[in-house]
Amino acid sequence: NEQLQMEVEAQASEMQRVEHEMRLMRERLPADSQEALERALSAVVGDQSAAWARMERPDPSLPSAQDLLNPDSMERVLERLEKERNDLASQITVLRQELDRESAVSRNFKVLQVQELEDAKQKARRFLLDREKWERISASHIKSIQDVQKRIA
Repeated sequence: NEQLQMEVEAQASEMQRVEHEMRLMRERLPADSQEALERALSAVVGDQSAAWARMERPDPSLPSAQDLLNPDSMERVLERLEKERNDLASQITVLRQELDRESAVSRNFKVLQVQELEDAKQKARRFLLDREKWERISASHIKSIQDVQKRIA
């Protein structure tokens, strides 16, 4: 309980410090920038997806709540995010290239299958024609043999 109470007090004092810094920052901005800042902050505070910034994270690559409020550390956060975006973009590019290669291989394989199927059909037609030819030759020989047998008999 004591440790929890100490953490609550530490968070309350940190919130007061941040609110004081935000008031100072707001006072230094022109009126239109103040309104834009208030809208942006209300969107961040109201957005539940931004809750990760308020939670303690063991991963040092995730920015802390203090990092998001400090202009100097915000630059580092933006740089880190831009690097991550660039890394993701390069990974996407590599994946797209692999997908294009796989698609080309698939298309080539499909063309090859169609060609092999056509070759098999032509071969079957040739075998059928050859069979018909040999059947005619055989029938002709049988007829010739029967004719010769009739003459002999």
